[in-house]
Amino acid sequence: MMEAGVPLRDDKTIEDALHDALMRGDAAISSASTVLRLLLDNENRVLFTDEIVARTRGMINDLARQLLQASTRFGHARKPFAWGSEQTQKLIKNLIADNVLLDHVHAMALEFHLSMELQECHAVDPALSPLLQAQAGSGDHDAAGNVMQLVAAQTQFHQQTRRMELPLDELPPGLFDRALQILRAHSEDDPDSFHEIAEHLRSNRDSGRSRLALLVRQLAQLDNASVALVLPMAGVSLFFTALAGVTRQDRSALVLAANERHAVRFILSLRAAGLEPGAIADVLAWLSPDVALPDCFQSLGVDDAWGVLEETFADVMEGG
Repeated sequence: MMEAGVPLRDDKTIEDALHDALMRGDAAISSASTVLRLLLDNENRVLFTDEIVARTRGMINDLARQLLQASTRFGHARKPFAWGSEQTQKLIKNLIADNVLLDHVHAMALEFHLSMELQECHAVDPALSPLLQAQAGSGDHDAAGNVMQLVAAQTQFHQQTRRMELPLDELPPGLFDRALQILRAHSEDDPDSFHEIAEHLRSNRDSGRSRLALLVRQLAQLDNASVALVLPMAGVSLFFTALAGVTRQDRSALVLAANERHAVRFILSLRAAGLEPGAIADVLAWLSPDVALPDCFQSLGVDDAWGVLEETFADVMEGG
């Protein structure tokens, strides 16, 4: 087992050492996008069989397919798009080149993977977690109805991700706009056509019904939101939604941080959210079993963890 990399020197406080380790972890996540882009751009993809890379590539391809289908259906050019064409591959590369969009898709692939792992190792249903089961059986018909909407969305997410699909309507608003701007650059020779395409896609979109919006809504309906930070009760999706809300961080960034080699941002976020060291160790055992909780966290207070995080909030990506 590997302890999170927090080397201490006599001339450094715990907070300084954690800040340095956090910056290294964030840099590793940032550079991971560059490495992932190289893997996704490589045409000889048989050499790269890793599930996460393949699923990320597949979902990016699916976004491109939807944008091109919309261009064909609602733009001025009515002929079907050719999937293997140079223009199609250019659109895929432009989607991959957007760091924020790529990180979000990467995080969705990781979320699916973690959910499957939690189901296999701890029998936590990825769609209907124990917490949602309790809400559904609470006797409150409105609450039960909301749970069923979320369960349906969660089930659909896992089915679609398994097929390497990511509906445009499931993108958060900021990322949906980024995808349209990438299409706009792709359609620069026909700006009028792009405006028609964008207007149609926007008019048929209801971001309030997306899975991520339903997760936020479900969290708001809990009498005690802290129970959503109990991973085996809440399940992976609601857990990360809760952690992002409590710590005011980007959800996708936290999913990526949980899979970073030393997981420093993830561990600090758990402490800032109020989890005690023992509870943090449990979360690591479930999600990042190769990472051990550093000894310095035994004495790190919640306010101390917040202080380290707040120094770096400006560097955390936005969008998901």
